[in-house]
This record gives sequence, structure tokens and C-alpha cells, in this order.
Amino acid sequence: MADNEQAAGAGRELVGPGMHARAWRWAWLTVLGVSLGFAAALWMRMGGPGHGADPLARFLIAVAVIMAVCHLLGATAHRLGQPRVFGEILGGLILGPSILGAFLPTAEAWLFPVAVRAPLSLVSQLGLAVFMFLLGSELKFSKA
Repeated sequence: MADNEQAAGAGRELVGPGMHARAWRWAWLTVLGVSLGFAAALWMRMGGPGHGADPLARFLIAVAVIMAVCHLLGATAHRLGQPRVFGEILGGLILGPSILGAFLPTAEAWLFPVAVRAPLSLVSQLGLAVFMFLLGSELKFSKA
């Protein structure tokens, strides 16, 4: 019996490559908490708001905000009967220059300063490569 059939029979939902919804939720919350914790520690080490922030702290804050918004909108889309990825893409559009940059340019400039954009782009490309690798590793080439 396939993993999806077993999960459906047990009343659990598979969300990602072999992970159940509860495991994904804990993974998201862990990464979000760690990011915010490190960002707060770095921010306070630099003297707090008004004294400039460590670029790593700004990067971690940006990652935490992106993950929180995309996760919340993904969960909302799922509750509305849509795929989670629809809400996550919508979250990316909202945080991008199309909406946040157009309506709140100062918020976008604070959340995504120039020093954060290049590392954020690099991490996003790395995440996409890992995602594609995981998809490829689950392909089955045998005819059933």
C-alpha cells in the first residue's frame, strides 16, 4: 500500500516528501522560532532599534517574516479547500514589490534592505535546488 493510502487510512495527511502535517507544522515553528531568537539576540547585541542592526539579524527577521506569512496563508488556503502552495505563492506576492513595495515602500525597504536581498536570493535558489532534488529522489521509474 502506498504512503498516501496508508496516511489516508490512518486519518493523517501527507504534506511533503514522507512528512505528515503535524511534522511540517513543528518544522515550520522550529525554524521560525530559531530565526526570531537569533535575530533578537543579534539585534540586542548591536544596541537594539535605532543603533543599526547586524545584517545577519535583518536576514533572519526577513526569513522569519517570509516563513510566517507564507505558512499562515498556506494554512488558510488549505482550510478553504485549496492547495497550500497557492497560499504560499500568494504570500510571496504580497511580500514582494507588487503589493508591499507598491503600498508600503518604507516597510519593504525596512524588511528587505539592500544588504539582505542578495543573501536572501541565494538561499531561495538553494532551497529550490534542494526541493527539486527531493522531488527527483522520489521518482519511480518502474512501470507498475
